[in-house]
Amino acid sequence: MMFFNFIYSLLRIVFFPLYRLKIYGRENIPKTGGMLVCGNHTCLKDPIFIAFALGLKHPYTFMARSELFEIPIFGYILKNLGVFPVKRGSADVASIKTALRSLKEGKTLIIFPEGSRWSEDAKAGAGMLAVKGGAPVLPIFLQGSMRIFSTVTIFIGKPFKPDIPDSKDYKAISDGIMQKVRSLPKELSV
Repeated sequence: MMFFNFIYSLLRIVFFPLYRLKIYGRENIPKTGGMLVCGNHTCLKDPIFIAFALGLKHPYTFMARSELFEIPIFGYILKNLGVFPVKRGSADVASIKTALRSLKEGKTLIIFPEGSRWSEDAKAGAGMLAVKGGAPVLPIFLQGSMRIFSTVTIFIGKPFKPDIPDSKDYKAISDGIMQKVRSLPKELSV
């Protein structure tokens, strides 16, 4: 946790002069317990912006593509921050078990249901984690150009438990989660 707090503080020093953050809906962040944070994925900095929006009140972890762990030093840092790898395009049982264990332990798990920055199609994994993890889903929408010296607006919605169809169609549940995420700018616009 000390390493996490150090990196968090270091990133704040670097990022705050470079980006103007506007955060709406912080009051929607649950005070206790675990949650599955689902956000849209626009750039590599998204996890950092979400971490700034959530603050340090909850222990949280991220799921990240396994290729990032192969980068020297960067992979080491990710591992020591509690980030765990997922092999995209396959049923990665080990990462699913890690994700579910995190939720059951009351941690906050941050994922991007689209799986990558280039997809607007939600993957079934978010729906499966929402159902089997049992934790509420906290939708977050990031908006902005993400270029240096620009404004990044972060909308945090109210936590919810997704509707679970009889068929347990995880893809449909993931699509419903992403609909909530994408509706946040209209819901919370000031």
